[in-house]
Amino acid sequence: MTFTGFPAAAFEWFEGIIENNDKEWFEANRPTYDAAVKAPMAALFDDAQAKYGGTVKLARPHRDVRFSPNKMPYKQNLFAVLHSRPGLKPGEMTSAGLYASADAFGLYGGTGYYAMSADQLKRYREAIDDRRKAAKLREAVDQASMTLDVRGRSLKTAPKGFSRDHPHIDLLRMKELVAGRQFGREEAQSARVRDDLFRAWDAAAKLIDWLDQHVGPSELPAEERVARRPRR
Repeated sequence: MTFTGFPAAAFEWFEGIIENNDKEWFEANRPTYDAAVKAPMAALFDDAQAKYGGTVKLARPHRDVRFSPNKMPYKQNLFAVLHSRPGLKPGEMTSAGLYASADAFGLYGGTGYYAMSADQLKRYREAIDDRRKAAKLREAVDQASMTLDVRGRSLKTAPKGFSRDHPHIDLLRMKELVAGRQFGREEAQSARVRDDLFRAWDAAAKLIDWLDQHVGPSELPAEERVARRPRR
């Protein structure tokens, strides 16, 4: 399938699942989901994979409600992740993914290091405590911020072992660092959104280069990455 944008029916479907989050409605409207939501997202990421390499993960519509008080069975968005980054060379690794999510508001695209685990945060903070490395990160964040929204969850105070007066306290407090852009519904309905999305990912390349160089993938066992993630 050639990506030509998300049809208007996709956003009508998202509005519907918000109002009717149950199996009966989903099954009755599954053909619209498959044709107007899932197929365009798959086509978009086929093009992304052709450009950047890597492997694609397309999310399922079902929510995991086993440990959640929210028992709504279906997600109100559809997201996909390409495990790659701009400029990734054969044999290189990255913890960043090229991410996009469609919902009732349009399409969001971003990349970065989401929810860093304990060992990643340790390396991240040690790098920021190095004046030269911190200056390079500041430069990368400032450059990305010219066209993207750079954000992430952060602590309310300084992490343990660091002064609240640290010159880069705003960066030290971050527990994740993500850069992205929101595209409205009208933009998302155009085939041009594909190239606009790729440009958004490319605009974060310098930021991802820094994170890959100084933080890199977690070395913890998979079961420890979330369970032992520190609150500070």
